[in-house]
Amino acid sequence: MKHTFRFKLGIFLLVINMPFGLGGAALCGWLAIRTGQTAFFSALAAGIYGSSWIMFLAGIWLAGRQGIDYSRQLMRRMLGRKPLPPVPEVEPSNTP
Repeated sequence: MKHTFRFKLGIFLLVINMPFGLGGAALCGWLAIRTGQTAFFSALAAGIYGSSWIMFLAGIWLAGRQGIDYSRQLMRRMLGRKPLPPVPEVEPSNTP
């Protein structure tokens, strides 16, 4: 199956958002302690962490449900964990 650029970009955003957000916030915390500029680096950490959520939502929008499942499997492989079983397709019901 050939994946589109949109799908690949969505996967990239889904995979990179957590290290970007948490790593950026941790780095800003360390810099705040080192430099003493706590207000500036606290605001920067909040901005970086908030932008990681925007990356996450953009990744979901670009890749869709299949992309979420694919990125979850990809992250498990990258971390050396056992793959998840495939998610069964569910037919939508007409009951309210």
